[in-house]
Amino acid sequence: MFPPPSDDLLVPDPADARLVAVLGSVAAYAVLLDATGDVRWVNDALLDAAGWARTDLVGAEWGEAFVTTGCPTRALVSAALRGTAGRAEGELVTRDGASRWVAWDVVPLSDAAGHPEGAVCLGYDVTAAREAGRDRARLSAALAAQADADPLTGLLNARGLARTAAHALRVAARTHRTDAVLVVRLTTLAAARAAHGPAAADDAVCAVAEALRGVVRDSDLVARIGDDLFAVYAVGTGWPDHAASTARRLRVALAVQDDAAHEAGRLFDLGCAVGGAERGPGEGLDVLLARAAAAADEAARAGADAEPGLAEPWAEVTGEWGTEWGEE
Repeated sequence: MFPPPSDDLLVPDPADARLVAVLGSVAAYAVLLDATGDVRWVNDALLDAAGWARTDLVGAEWGEAFVTTGCPTRALVSAALRGTAGRAEGELVTRDGASRWVAWDVVPLSDAAGHPEGAVCLGYDVTAAREAGRDRARLSAALAAQADADPLTGLLNARGLARTAAHALRVAARTHRTDAVLVVRLTTLAAARAAHGPAAADDAVCAVAEALRGVVRDSDLVARIGDDLFAVYAVGTGWPDHAASTARRLRVALAVQDDAAHEAGRLFDLGCAVGGAERGPGEGLDVLLARAAAAADEAARAGADAEPGLAEPWAEVTGEWGTEWGEE
């Protein structure tokens, strides 16, 4: 692969002998470079890890065989040959094409007059540490997602809705975009639980969640924020038509589910009341939810055939969302 090295490259100069003896005893990968950046010597630890023979590497330019193009350690070696030490991580490619990640410390060597005459590179395999870091990151992401999700339905919970809607609220405030919140109350949940038990109540909650997923847009955020309470954060709505059309689609979806469930033996209907509120200037999520929930309750009092309740624009409604609606 490379021109065969001369014997004087394979056998270090006497001046290098002590350094080579030290480098040969370390567990780290060790590479001794000459003043041009060519490999003068490598230790057995690197050869064992990379699968190369010493004759493959000695005499070759640094990294020609085992460092990828664009690897930061190339710049590190260039700086060391000008007298500047440094540290960087880079990919080491083994003879069989596998990759290892190595943290390299590169120290310049100078002669008695202070002129650069090469560099020493010490490498520490950090592959396992990087993989462990990725595993930790994946675990953290999974735990965060779990903390943001309602365990029964898989929808966002109150915490997850607050976190994911925060960016949308900032964009809406900056661009004057029309956003809105819909609140859906499952009005028959308490009766279903009392008459048919908790399993039937869970089935009802899951049925509403499934129906909501089917009637909202991909850009909308759907959450279960309480025992019988769901919320939809709708981005860029055509207010109030979007709220009304979503409520009507939900009613149709629930009716279809009721028909199928009755055939399977379910003894109660899914009744929902929907309320909506358009975001007003400076309004946060808690105020939007409070106004939409009040509108949903008004629709519930009006009866099963009522149109969705639509809050008056920017009405003064107070309420602590985190305590009133069971933030998890």
